[in-house]
Amino acid sequence: MQLNESEAATFWLLHDDYEKKAIDIFNRRAAHIRKYIQEHKNMSDETAKALMKDYLQIEADALKSKRVLDEKFSKKLALKTVYQFFVFEELLE
Repeated sequence: MQLNESEAATFWLLHDDYEKKAIDIFNRRAAHIRKYIQEHKNMSDETAKALMKDYLQIEADALKSKRVLDEKFSKKLALKTVYQFFVFEELLE
């Protein structure tokens, strides 16, 4: 992505806020995976249901965070730049 000085200042300010939320999502995913590893051999349907609910909530929160960032970015940056960021971000995940 090519950003001029003004775009870069705007981008990184918004990105830093998003990154804090992304770290929280990452930590929640890691905790979820640890829970799965502990439970997978003797997992009851009740546990599976709870883990699925947790998984879907984490993914919903991740998507919500991306939508909020898209809305903020789209008000201040070119839409092409916004789209490129999300494509690159997805490739890195």
